[in-house]
Amino acid sequence: MAKRRTTKRATCQVCEDSVAAMRMSVHLQSHIPRVGEHTCYVIRAGDREAFWAFMQVPGDCTLKDVDQYLRDEWLDWDHLSMFKISGVTYDSYVEGMRDANSMDYKIRNLLKAKMNFYYEYDFGSPTALWLTTAAGPVPPLISEDGIVTLAAQGSVDLFW
Repeated sequence: MAKRRTTKRATCQVCEDSVAAMRMSVHLQSHIPRVGEHTCYVIRAGDREAFWAFMQVPGDCTLKDVDQYLRDEWLDWDHLSMFKISGVTYDSYVEGMRDANSMDYKIRNLLKAKMNFYYEYDFGSPTALWLTTAAGPVPPLISEDGIVTLAAQGSVDLFW
């Protein structure tokens, strides 16, 4: 008898529907209104299978804000981190480092729709995440200030 494949699901925080993990990006796109002020990005972080999360990130947020959100939600330690976007590295600690870019740049000045970028945390035993702007700039899907988790699957325990 053939093994039945189980479909991983997550709850969409916009409509509270249970959605198959592989369909979440398309599902979230269906919530994006065609009109309104385009001020946010929908960013997908994580591994395709084991762990992922979609976040609503206002364009006025900085990379430092995204870094802090990732730390608060999934990463417990106080280690160094960095983003790599379009070949440019943005570090959490730049004091005394020559040619280092800080994380004080606003998201709207760095990201475009359908853009892939990289995040690394704890350089000694790194946690690496690929991030993608699934949509942006778009109107907010959830009307809350700051970064909001739209949907998530899995656990950060899978990283350690």
